[in-house]
Amino acid sequence: MTQLMKETPNNPQSDSLFDRLRVESPRPEAEHCAEKAYERLSRRIHSEEKPLLTLSRNNIRKYRIWLAAASVSVVFLAAGWLSSSLRPEPEMLVRNNNWEKVNEMTLEDGTRLTLNRGAQLIYPERFTGRQREIFLSGEAYFEVAHDTDHPFVVRVGDLKIKVLGTKFNVEAYPDSEIITTTLLEGSVEVESQLNHHSLRMVPDQQLAYDTRSGEMRLSTLDGSEESIRWTDNVWILHQTPFMQMCKRMEHLFNIRIIILNDTLADKKFTGEFHYGDSLESILEVIRITTPFDYERRGDTLILK
Repeated sequence: MTQLMKETPNNPQSDSLFDRLRVESPRPEAEHCAEKAYERLSRRIHSEEKPLLTLSRNNIRKYRIWLAAASVSVVFLAAGWLSSSLRPEPEMLVRNNNWEKVNEMTLEDGTRLTLNRGAQLIYPERFTGRQREIFLSGEAYFEVAHDTDHPFVVRVGDLKIKVLGTKFNVEAYPDSEIITTTLLEGSVEVESQLNHHSLRMVPDQQLAYDTRSGEMRLSTLDGSEESIRWTDNVWILHQTPFMQMCKRMEHLFNIRIIILNDTLADKKFTGEFHYGDSLESILEVIRITTPFDYERRGDTLILK
């Protein structure tokens, strides 16, 4: 069986994407380090030793028992802080999916993902800190494991999608000027890092985010399930601009498309294809409603 997925630590091929990312595990600040906490508690204990001289014998014994217990607590407190500060940062992993097949994966918190063709996911081997954060390029469908105390955050370009537990789809290919988020269940909060504008989505809503201007356009769908038909290898078109279709065909068939027919640029198409369909069969279906000629020259397709 052909190996379709790659899961590796950082590598030079991912440097361009990693240049835009910075993930840090929480670290105690200087005033909260184990040594400082130990010194503060020790000073408090020693400052309270003088009243022992005026206590009765029984009370002295009880106080000494408390003091011993407090000392043990200091040891465990220091050990906890040291364990946290010395624990290595989680390694970031990269998972790539080529253009042959849809693939599924499960993160360590139980969140399930389906990666579309050409998608790349960057995620930690384990989640630490107050939120579960990953980075996506391409398209993916999420079923997020619910955790109220640790929101799940998906970073796609300048867009930040924050959820607690929900089902949603994100399409964010690097060469596309539009990032699309479709919500099936639950709720998500979407924030633009470009202009700091944010909004909350409800089920059956779709957000189109312009990566150039930061503009957000929210629309309501009759059926949000269509947005994840690609998980069943079905490519759905719903008033899809022809230029967007060409981008997808370039990825699917590893070609370059040159459009010489100006009438095609403003066309939009509704329908569906299967990812197993050939390039020629797709072009012939499009030609039924919009006549044009095409010529294949190696890895270049010219539309006339």
